[in-house]
Amino acid sequence: MYPSDTVFRVASTENVVESIFLRRINRFLVECELNGSLIKVFLPNPGRLWELLFPGSPVLLSINQPSRTRTTGYTLIGIKKKGTTVMLNTHTSNHAVRWLLDNKRIPSLVNYHVIRQEYTLGKSRFDFLLEGEENQMILEVKSCSLFGKRIAMFPDAPSRRAVRHVSELAVLGRKGYQVSVLFLVHSPEPEFFLPEYHTDPLFAEVLFKNRNVIRIRAVSVSWDYNLFLNNEVKELEIPWNIYEQDSGDRGCYMVILELKHDIKETVGSLGELDFRKGFYVYVQSEEKNLDSMMERHRRKRTNLSWHIDYLRNKADIVTIIPIRTADNLEGALVSAISSIAEWSIPCFGTYECNCPSHLFGMSGNPLNHVQFIDDLIYFRIDRLEKMLSSRS
Repeated sequence: MYPSDTVFRVASTENVVESIFLRRINRFLVECELNGSLIKVFLPNPGRLWELLFPGSPVLLSINQPSRTRTTGYTLIGIKKKGTTVMLNTHTSNHAVRWLLDNKRIPSLVNYHVIRQEYTLGKSRFDFLLEGEENQMILEVKSCSLFGKRIAMFPDAPSRRAVRHVSELAVLGRKGYQVSVLFLVHSPEPEFFLPEYHTDPLFAEVLFKNRNVIRIRAVSVSWDYNLFLNNEVKELEIPWNIYEQDSGDRGCYMVILELKHDIKETVGSLGELDFRKGFYVYVQSEEKNLDSMMERHRRKRTNLSWHIDYLRNKADIVTIIPIRTADNLEGALVSAISSIAEWSIPCFGTYECNCPSHLFGMSGNPLNHVQFIDDLIYFRIDRLEKMLSSRS
């Protein structure tokens, strides 16, 4: 048990250094600059973290103790943003929740205490077994670092593991067990929480369908620059009506491509076009079958029927980004991307639309462009604020 007369801190001052994030090498390895030297750093977070890990961002690292099993000398703990630290080490979340539980800081769980951590039941293992005045409760914890101004979302990448955990909790809940999932949001700003249905519609659907079986909680916390967990904990509302209104197999999407060489290509009725090397963002909308349409763009094609098919056969897919919504956002999204693009291909992909183009180019990867990510957060998250007043 963590003593109640202390505050929770991730690591000692002597064991933490500040460095500059440069790039992500793979899911669990990043490159940083420390005192003028390039170092490889372990990242204990499989999320995409697009909205946080920008080149040049200040990050906090813990110094790893020498070990035959370690391949790096440092672990990335968090990133500095807007006066606080956003915790990126997912392994820390369970320790923080344990401290919050022991010190009665989560309002809806003040009557529970921890019996066991990493509790195994059958073939499943859960983060906590709690005991209250009248019953025991199985608690699973999820770390959330994706948020806009007032709304936080989880996950930021498809997570089959999270789907499995929620499904297992639902099975136990229907057998009579008290079960709960707690989303620990690493920012004091959000007031609301939703499953991230744009990125992981399966997880969102499983969580929504089992909301009456599983007690779903979300709390926001904040960390200071010295990695202390601040005392204030806020429970967040879950506006399920927004999920019901806005989610679905429909909306807009962006295909991001990388063209490694300048090319000339004949594109249907548009004739021969010059495509300079760089990154391209193709914007389109789909009223239904959004997933099928996005999957179509992942494959190179012999039957070239769309403008994008010609470029797709010459360029590499970086990623495809959906924005699931019942609103017509195509024009607004095109306008937002055109404002940060360095060039565009006239009439490309417009078809029956009055837009000047649906294909925009830039020399660098848009995922490293702050305004591109800010726009993505707006269309996926902050745009939803207008629905909050109608929540039931």
